[in-house]
Amino acid sequence: MNSANHRARGTTVTELIVSFAILSLIFLCVFAILSSSSSLHGASSRMAVIEDQSRTALDTMAREIRLADRQSLLITTENGADRLDCRVPLRFAGGAVVWSSPITFRYEPSSFDTNRNGIVDEGRIVRLQNGARRILCQHVQPGGLGFEREQNNVAIRMRLFTAGVDRNDLLVTAVETSVSLRNSGGTGTGNLGGTGAPAE
Repeated sequence: MNSANHRARGTTVTELIVSFAILSLIFLCVFAILSSSSSLHGASSRMAVIEDQSRTALDTMAREIRLADRQSLLITTENGADRLDCRVPLRFAGGAVVWSSPITFRYEPSSFDTNRNGIVDEGRIVRLQNGARRILCQHVQPGGLGFEREQNNVAIRMRLFTAGVDRNDLLVTAVETSVSLRNSGGTGTGNLGGTGAPAE
């Protein structure tokens, strides 16, 4: 009878400690799930930005390479990656095509840790013309820009990366496209791919 009265008065210290331990374990599990979900979302967001950036860079390069003068298009190697030099048509003058000054697409090492993995090991793709330099894409792996020409087609390949959930874990993406050259180019006459005079 005495023990029944004791139980009716409340919980013991042992019961409180066990309840507190179980509740703490539940909170830790919920926190771990939310933290993991947040990290995955952050990595997915970074990857989406990189893929969008790479597609924009590919589209920019493809648009100009498509109109490039076939005879002046040159693929070489620089900074451990491919480099492409070309000229594009500007207008007609006196029945001949006026070509642009040389345009260069190349990989340059970066001086910043843009993918936040603790190592400055990435680069960027830049467009150069008349001393003007425009960055097309960041987060490019070393050697991550490639061009390959087969007759009137040019394949463009890029490899980009960013830090994953863990800073030592890298997320890598590769994008590529193929472009058909439309201009025969040369000495001032040329086929403009059936589009008429190109816009300046």
